[in-house]
Amino acid sequence: MSSKDLKTKLNFSEGTVTFISLISKWYKMMNVKSKYAYVLKRDNDQMPWSKDCDTFQILEEICTVVQSCKSLVSRGRTKKLTQSTANAFIETTRSNIDAAKYLLEEHNFTYVLPGSVNSQSVLEKFFGKARMRNSGNFYIDEIDIRAAAKVQCLHQLLKYDIIPQGEEGTSCHLCSSNIHSIDLENLCTLTNTQSLLESTDTMKQKVIYIAGFLSHKHYHQKKDADDADDDHPVNSNFLEEVNRGGLRVPSFNMVHLVYSAFKLYENLDSSRRSCTKYFRSLLSYVDSPFSSDSAICKRLSNVIFKAEVLHLSDKENELGCLRRREKLQT
Repeated sequence: MSSKDLKTKLNFSEGTVTFISLISKWYKMMNVKSKYAYVLKRDNDQMPWSKDCDTFQILEEICTVVQSCKSLVSRGRTKKLTQSTANAFIETTRSNIDAAKYLLEEHNFTYVLPGSVNSQSVLEKFFGKARMRNSGNFYIDEIDIRAAAKVQCLHQLLKYDIIPQGEEGTSCHLCSSNIHSIDLENLCTLTNTQSLLESTDTMKQKVIYIAGFLSHKHYHQKKDADDADDDHPVNSNFLEEVNRGGLRVPSFNMVHLVYSAFKLYENLDSSRRSCTKYFRSLLSYVDSPFSSDSAICKRLSNVIFKAEVLHLSDKENELGCLRRREKLQT
């Protein structure tokens, strides 16, 4: 339904219809996010801003109309726009015009997409996550924001396994260093793993769960290793209860690899916990046929390192609660 039809049906005044049409045109011009949207939608109001476009003049005219609709009093309802609303509208529009002209004239931009500049959805989403990290805390400060940014960056790196192309800038002094003899002393034996499976330690369920996950992801490699070494599966009622299709009954060698990785990382010095390549090299010394599989060792390393990040994130949440209490008490 067009604005004229709406005016005829609802008996609107001509001024209201004109004002709504101007605001609709302003919204389209200020939210251009695609270079060819005006072609697909056949709407010239969604053209990118360029030097020879008429957008700047039209926006200035709309600002003049909004200026005339601004209320002259600071309080009370006078059937006009409030001073704060009108001033914010005009300031936002003219600042975008000045910024676009600067890019077009001083830096020789071919066109400008104002919708990409004005979009704050990513920033607002980040602040929303930062507040929710401390159970809906609105009293966040710079420390909370920095902690949330660090945790989010680590989550993204571990989730997508982001590694730049080439070795330059991706290696540290531990990547090419030899394995420390102290770390090799912390290797678990097959007897230690068997004792874990026979115990009631809660660590047993964690190890079997991760081993079942790796067995599901690397079933073909696991099958070849099982056939070669005549390995036997590990019986676990716990795995049958939590399995939703993404787990598989692990073998004893796979459980031994996971348990050894946990113990190695637990006893690893803090100065060597930051390098995944060093940890993967350390896993190759585990007495298991799967320790020679780089894909399994890489996935296992990512799981352990991500668990450490989540553990530190939980600690930061506890500290955030304490900081919030201090703020509320002051």
